[in-house]
Order: sequence, then structure tokens, then C-alpha cells
Amino acid sequence: RLLEHDSLGNVLRMRDPRGHEWTYEYDSLGRIIAETNPLGTKPHSNMTVQTA
Repeated sequence: RLLEHDSLGNVLRMRDPRGHEWTYEYDSLGRIIAETNPLGTKPHSNMTVQTA
């Protein structure tokens, strides 16, 4: 399995032994906000907005 990280250590891209690839997006606080699977869909896209 191949992992690509950003400067904060967050996983940006993961590739399995068969070449299937997932990508991840993070907000400014390092929380994951979206995942794109090998089919190009974002099954677990989450965006939570909290106000004070």
C-alpha cells in the first residue's frame, strides 16, 4: 500500500496493491472533509460547520 502525506502528516492519497486509489481532502484544522474512492465518487463527504 502506498500512502502520500501532506506537510501536516494527513494522508492525501492511498493506493492499494491492485492500483486502486483513494484521495482525501481536509479543512484548515486538519479534519477530513471528503474522500474520493477508486470509482471517482465521494461516499463519505462530510462538511460540518459549527458556529459560536
